[in-house]
This record gives sequence, C-alpha cells and structure tokens, in this order.
Amino acid sequence: MKQDPFEALYHRLKDKVYSTALRLCGRRDQALDASQDVFIKLYDKRKAWEAGELTDAYIYRMTVNRCLDFKRNEKRLVQLDTAMPDNRRSGANRVDDEDEVERLLSILNPEQRTAVVLQEISGLSYDEIAAATDTDIGTVRSRLSRAKDKMKEVYLRLQKEKLP
Repeated sequence: MKQDPFEALYHRLKDKVYSTALRLCGRRDQALDASQDVFIKLYDKRKAWEAGELTDAYIYRMTVNRCLDFKRNEKRLVQLDTAMPDNRRSGANRVDDEDEVERLLSILNPEQRTAVVLQEISGLSYDEIAAATDTDIGTVRSRLSRAKDKMKEVYLRLQKEKLP
C-alpha cells in the first residue's frame, strides 16, 4: 500500500518540528500545540507542498512564527500551571542537562534563541536558517556568534559558582 504524501511529510518532519518548537516555546504543551498547528496548516496548504512550493525552511518558519505567537500570548495570560510541581526531576540534587540547556537558551534574545535552536537542535544550515527566519546569511552568522559567546560566558560563570 502506497503511503499518503502528507503522512510521509509528517513522519519525516514531526520530530524536528516538535524539538524546534519545544526549544523555542520552552513548554511541552505549547510545543505539541505548535507542532499540531503547523501540520494542520500544512494540510490546508496541501497543493502547495505537493507542487514543491513549500520548502523545509518554510515549514520551520511556520514553526518559529507559531512559537512566537505563544510567547506573545503568554505575556498576556496568567499561566495556571505554574503552581504545578515539575515531575521531570528524579532527585532533589539531580541537575538535568535539559534544564541547563533551557537556562542557557533563556538568556538569549528571541532572534538569537531561534537561530541557535534551528542550527543546533534542528540541524539547519545557515542558508536554511536565513530562509526560515527571513534574514540574510550574515545576520544569521552574527546572531549565532553572539549567542554562542553569551552562552559560553554564562556557562563558564555557572561552572565557577559550582566549584567548592
């Protein structure tokens, strides 16, 4: 039985779209919602991507835009789940790598965070990041360089603070 083209696209990109959304939104529920919204929009634009008019970079751009929408809305709404305990930790002293990555990403401005996530998490090239963020390659390189410098500085400072 031949696989539906949309199903093939979904299976090819679902993990990358979700991981990109998770790093940009910072919350699993928002990442799932953003991913679902992206694929619903893609389904609605079925003729365009079947004709090859929509690139992976365009799909990442949709993901970035949806996550930015969540961030804008988050500022306006009171989050009800902030009082809920975080069940990701298995011990009080356990430092979760994911939490450390989130902490480092949180110090970046939205443009830098997006560029880092698209490169490091989603594996996009400079060209693909430029297309996904609607910027030129020089801007992408600059954002990545500044972001990595800032993250390195904070990481080293945090490591020094951990030393006895």
